[in-house]
Amino acid sequence: MKSRPYVLLLLSAAAAGSLPAAAATPAPPATDPAPAATPSSERPPATAPEEVLARLLAGRLAPGTELLWLEGDGGRHLALLRPAARARPQGNVLLLPGRSGQPAWPEVVRPLLWTLSRYGWNVLAPYLPLPPDDPEDREDWLLDIEQRLDAARTHLAGLRADGPLVAVGYEHGAAIAQHYAQRRPQALHALAAISPMPLLGEDHLPLPVLPLLDMHGTLELPHIQALVAKRALHARRQGRFSPGAHPSYRLITIAGAEHGYRGFEAELGKRLLGWLRSQTEANGPITHSPITDPGP
Repeated sequence: MKSRPYVLLLLSAAAAGSLPAAAATPAPPATDPAPAATPSSERPPATAPEEVLARLLAGRLAPGTELLWLEGDGGRHLALLRPAARARPQGNVLLLPGRSGQPAWPEVVRPLLWTLSRYGWNVLAPYLPLPPDDPEDREDWLLDIEQRLDAARTHLAGLRADGPLVAVGYEHGAAIAQHYAQRRPQALHALAAISPMPLLGEDHLPLPVLPLLDMHGTLELPHIQALVAKRALHARRQGRFSPGAHPSYRLITIAGAEHGYRGFEAELGKRLLGWLRSQTEANGPITHSPITDPGP
């Protein structure tokens, strides 16, 4: 699978000390003890970008953020975890980064990692390799992503939480969550898609049947606004904009917010937390159906 040059540029920038600070709070050097290390001779291999990123992040994480190596099929996988700041977590969130693939990306991902954990959710953000340039490598890449999310879900299952497992995806992370829900129909209870983008090589994003939140700003990129409008129309035609307390589709627009939500991190977190609360209050089990496709 081919590497993207801008991944290496990003890592080089971080090594030079220009990795942006967290948007929600300053990130002082970590004081938490590092997880017990497995002897390197016994570890499955990780990708080179993950190894480099792990070394760069090791001394830059805020207190309470844990750097993990999740053991799973295909190797060991880098992830960041912030356990809920409550004795009884409300649920688990699988936070999927966008085009950067970085679990500590300063726009959207890192602020939500902190905010959602502060208000009672266990939050795990895995590193996601970028899609390959060669279409022939696509299935191998999707299998790798699936293995990473399996490992993340297994780790979250070991954490005490009373509520659901919800995927929150930014940009391409939303499409990845939908692909995972299609391959693992019972894995997720609900999905929040923030500024959703289709994967490279695709020109639209199907509408999943599991409970869905679409979010974007009024100053969002035009093609994302058009994509979300099409999804909302498709959901309305299906009768999913129900007047009840827990509709299966919801659209939230944040006035004044651009694609990176700079300056709107608090509003983004507040609106997302409100929707997450509705998922914990929903009556009855959540059932899953195959993904439906509104067409290009």
